[in-house]
Amino acid sequence: MRMMNERLLNTKFPLNNYQHETRLQLSQLRDEIASVKNTISLANQQSTDKVQTISQSTDKRSKDIKQANDALHRKLQSMHDTIKKITPSTAIMAERLVQNERIEIATTETPQSEKSNNNRSGHERKEKEQSPTEQTHDENTDIVDTTNISDKTLIIGDSILSGINRRGLNKNTHIKTLPVRKIKDIRLTLDSWDMTKYKTVIIYIGGNDMAEGEDPRKAYHEIKQFLHALNGHNCTLYLCTVAPRRDADVVPLNDII
Repeated sequence: MRMMNERLLNTKFPLNNYQHETRLQLSQLRDEIASVKNTISLANQQSTDKVQTISQSTDKRSKDIKQANDALHRKLQSMHDTIKKITPSTAIMAERLVQNERIEIATTETPQSEKSNNNRSGHERKEKEQSPTEQTHDENTDIVDTTNISDKTLIIGDSILSGINRRGLNKNTHIKTLPVRKIKDIRLTLDSWDMTKYKTVIIYIGGNDMAEGEDPRKAYHEIKQFLHALNGHNCTLYLCTVAPRRDADVVPLNDII
């Protein structure tokens, strides 16, 4: 009996130790489970915050794009209204001038027509001298056959002018769009033209220069030289500010203009 008691005592101590160690391990396991739960909860909260931030940023970008589109629409509408105001000649007068011009061309070849041919040849030579990249750009033009008309209106600029609605414009209005072209390219084009037949010239330039990272002050200097060269043709010049763009900040250039 005594030996039995001793064996029970010897067995009791290891069991107590094992039970104590088991409790400690279970406690540690509960702590780890609680820590994992907290980590998962924190990660879920951070994910929720990021989703909300992205949603708010997307809403803001959508509003900015809508505002830019509205501003561009107002700009085009304003340009359209301006063109209607600065072309006071009536459609009847334009038709008469076109008829007179056709009669003159049919009867005799004037020195002016020779000058136009020379100018066209010079224009073709300069177009050939342009870089291969520039030659790949499409040029959209709305040409009216008015060789000898001296009260014609020219609207020239980059591809944004392709959205102009011709309804309500005078028939003597010539719209020339030069996609992707910069200030110097448009100036090179006009240098080869006979500008004496234009009474009014409306110019939209600078947007592509800003999109390529051009310094606004340098762009303004090029515009100033461009307009100074055109002043020698005794035509009324209108320079348009640059419409908002998503790929460039045009505000600094507009502020200088």
